[in-house]
Amino acid sequence: MIDYLLSYNLNNFVMISPEVIQDLNLRYSTSLSPWYFLLMISNLLIFFKLKKVFWIYCSLLWSFISVYYFHFFLSEIHTYAFIWTVLFFVQALLVFFLKGSTTDSFNKLAIALYLFFVLIPFSLFLEDSKESILLFGWGPLQTAIGTIVLLKMSKMKLKDYSLVIIPTLWVFFEFFLL
Repeated sequence: MIDYLLSYNLNNFVMISPEVIQDLNLRYSTSLSPWYFLLMISNLLIFFKLKKVFWIYCSLLWSFISVYYFHFFLSEIHTYAFIWTVLFFVQALLVFFLKGSTTDSFNKLAIALYLFFVLIPFSLFLEDSKESILLFGWGPLQTAIGTIVLLKMSKMKLKDYSLVIIPTLWVFFEFFLL
């Protein structure tokens, strides 16, 4: 009897299986697949050519994920999706107020990492199914990590670390609890 109880791990207590999350990401990715090329081009164009609106663009991406991913997809399987919808929208507002800074404030490592997130989605290395690959701006994990990297690697003087709290919470939630 005791051997049976000791054989449990954290995944045994999670109500959503990895297969369910993978199916959800596949359906979400499939619904967005016609727009992948457009997202890659807009991510690059806005970062390098329209530098003054970059943070506004990131704010729109956070809002899109808040409404489309959390409200229309994750809410089907997770009772706390509404909380994440609100948190991601709050993050969109926080990022929106960075609109005064441009991408000129990023150092070269931040630019290289941004290009990595835009052109090579790291979910390619995490997912078993290659159909559910999500890019920066559409995948909540990719956008959260990309935003943390861009905020931390920028040359801006960020005195308020509240900008990385919500993305860090999501990264923790997705890696350890989903």
